[in-house]
Amino acid sequence: MNEFETLLESASGVLWDLQEKARGDSTLSRISRNFRGDFRQLIRGVLKGYFSPEVFIGDSWRLIERLFWVAFERGTRDGGLVGISSSDWSAFNRDLSVEFKSLLKFGSDILRGLYNSQGGLTRALDRGDLYVSRLNYFYRLGVALAGATDMREWVLGRTQEHCDDCRRYHGQVHPYRTWALMGAIPGSHQLGCKGVNCGCILREVSGNERGLLTGPGGS
Repeated sequence: MNEFETLLESASGVLWDLQEKARGDSTLSRISRNFRGDFRQLIRGVLKGYFSPEVFIGDSWRLIERLFWVAFERGTRDGGLVGISSSDWSAFNRDLSVEFKSLLKFGSDILRGLYNSQGGLTRALDRGDLYVSRLNYFYRLGVALAGATDMREWVLGRTQEHCDDCRRYHGQVHPYRTWALMGAIPGSHQLGCKGVNCGCILREVSGNERGLLTGPGGS
């Protein structure tokens, strides 16, 4: 089988392979490694013209949607959540919709030839790795939704600059689940910083709630 045939087979069969790997291996880090390798094959394939950006978006989205759910569901189980409510679904779908918009932008940039210049493949693969890192975010979202009585304080990270949301949340104390339902978790794309290089943490504390919590952007 030549390289062209190998990449086409990957584009059509990668979803099934990843689902099987997810079922047979409960280790999130190993699922991440598998995801990274297969997603990179899709990126190489579309940049070499073996299939269209539309095919790339469709196959990539099926991968992302499935594996982000795997990470999220594992987080709810590890956090001790029994049953997933409609509000849990809403929180998951809220953040998932942002990922879809991001993937559409990725496909659009490929179509515009943004990665056709020298070094373009490396830059595209690096961008793809950002989606792999999001598995950990969706796992933490699941854990957070399980923390109905787990009080957490927002603490600013060590970065020199902070977005308005992170500064506003600093020092506030609320249940972990409340933070999650509001879309306010370090690393979230909902934040003003889009979660990029966000070093903030939600530190476990005791005591009562503190501060008026609103959604990112003050909503």
